[in-house]
Amino acid sequence: MLKTDDPNLAAANAALEKRAALFEQLKAVHEDSALTVEVKAERTQRINAEIASLGAEADRHIRAAEIEVESRELIGRAAALAASGGQGGKRTEWRNGLLPTAGEWRALLDTTTTGEAAVPTKVAARYRELLTARSAFLRAPGLSIEPFTGGAFIVPQSNGGVGSAGVVKEGATIPVTEITLSPLEFRPVKYSERVRATFEFIQDSSVNVENLVASTLIKRIAAAVDSDAFQGAGATADPREMLGITNAANSTAVNLAAGKKQVTHDHLIAEYAAILAAGGEPTVIWASMDQWPGLVAERAAADGHYLNGAAGTDPARAAWGVPILPAPNLGARQVILADAREIMVGLRQDVRLSRSDDVEFNEDITNWKVGYRIAGVKSNDRSAVRLIVAAAS
Repeated sequence: MLKTDDPNLAAANAALEKRAALFEQLKAVHEDSALTVEVKAERTQRINAEIASLGAEADRHIRAAEIEVESRELIGRAAALAASGGQGGKRTEWRNGLLPTAGEWRALLDTTTTGEAAVPTKVAARYRELLTARSAFLRAPGLSIEPFTGGAFIVPQSNGGVGSAGVVKEGATIPVTEITLSPLEFRPVKYSERVRATFEFIQDSSVNVENLVASTLIKRIAAAVDSDAFQGAGATADPREMLGITNAANSTAVNLAAGKKQVTHDHLIAEYAAILAAGGEPTVIWASMDQWPGLVAERAAADGHYLNGAAGTDPARAAWGVPILPAPNLGARQVILADAREIMVGLRQDVRLSRSDDVEFNEDITNWKVGYRIAGVKSNDRSAVRLIVAAAS
């Protein structure tokens, strides 16, 4: 049983109380309108560092308390087996009375959890925010991410029809336009990865291993999602694969003439007008890494000033209010101008990071696993997604 006077538990609780107080300080700093931006940034950085340190300290004390209880249980079971001549039931029965793992214990301290993993809801929201920040595709303004259940993300699509809307006089019959709708199915794709580390490595590390693992795993998931969301082969190869936004079914390709190796603002404005003419409004520009520097550093022909802000300041990195996002997983020589509101992605399972100390219990190894399931991608209007491809030479 858990001892209420356990010094490790007392130390963990003390660290958590200090950590909670620091969160209040952090909130006060952000709400203090008398502080300058620089002072707020300095204090926020210092407080966040203290919060991370106290969190790691609490983890160490909780782990030490777990090990102590496990040791007491083992000794007690061994004594009982020796006294009974070894007739002790199942070999793993001694584990039935163990304390929760460190992850479960933290969940008990904050009972508001989400999903199968014992992760507080506010922490799960941070994973979602981190994934969005890491993914060029997912952070597009206006992108339609639709949660769904079952085994398929079903998107209705129009197969054409003749007719148009018009004025109908009072009492007149509304004309009928024949439009054929058919379902387009996308199977959810699971992105996942698992990493492991020994207890000694975690305990002796000079940095917060939990935060490092979470950041690394989510960054890798974001890269994999971007690669498929931009360039996935889709249902033509395997219904379980993502259909990329550069696929002909999702976008309108515009190939620049020979010698035009850099997409410019002049090229963008022509496609901007095409989207406006189709009733849309651009919300995002994605640029491959060979095109992005040229776009954000483009200069005016007349006086040579930067079109996207002075070099000595943080450039706006936008064209006509539309953000220019660097997309490392977009194909070379490609720039996409799109009304992201017309792009649909199905969300089957939000990003989830879970931890287990039990999978490799005998080796005292901790495992972390990240999972994310989405389906798509489907553009409701190909004319709202303009794929500009620069010339190779």
